[in-house]
Amino acid sequence: MRLTITFLLAVSFTALSSNLVAQKLIALHHAGTASFYTTPLAAYNAAANGDTLYIPGGNFDGFVMQKSLTLIGAGHNPYHPISC
Repeated sequence: MRLTITFLLAVSFTALSSNLVAQKLIALHHAGTASFYTTPLAAYNAAANGDTLYIPGGNFDGFVMQKSLTLIGAGHNPYHPISC
């Protein structure tokens, strides 16, 4: 009985903790609507000049940007966004 309860608690904790993992989604703000992407490159490819990308903290693969976008990352100052 004790082994069954311990097993059920372990399975419940594992299922609960996997739901608590933060998702690193990149938000693209375009024409008044938001879209969400799992990589910065996917968001960049969907963006048009003048759009805003909201990027979470963390490390991402690099790529060359050739569009005029506003990038806002974790810990940003909303009064001084970086434009690229």
